[in-house]
Amino acid sequence: MVIVAPTHPLANRRQLDLADLTDYPVLTYSPELLIGQKVQRTLQRQGVASQLKLRAAYPDELSIAGMVQSSLAVGLVADTLYLTAFDLVKIPVTVPEDLRVIYAMYRAANPQHAALQQLFQLFNLRTTTEDASN
Repeated sequence: MVIVAPTHPLANRRQLDLADLTDYPVLTYSPELLIGQKVQRTLQRQGVASQLKLRAAYPDELSIAGMVQSSLAVGLVADTLYLTAFDLVKIPVTVPEDLRVIYAMYRAANPQHAALQQLFQLFNLRTTTEDASN
């Protein structure tokens, strides 16, 4: 998702490509974070990383949204509930890769609930039986 201030030149767009962001500072996640690494790899694979004015130094959507709200920067973020606290425009961006990471934890000693099994099957997840001992 791309986020921009309501007065931003891209605010009226219904969909964006990564190449549409080249004229603006792009704020996204720190590369120390898993999602930041995924964003960096995606930008590299799509051939736009060197064209963007990328500032990847932020730990979360709150930090990015706060900076975007009062500037000409654009935010490249996950669409989370945290964004609703800000006066921003959310614009879908075409990214031909899935950047989602889903984690599920449960105690191996407990029988798995049927709904949890269905969730694993839905996302075609690998399961491990490591017990966290806590």
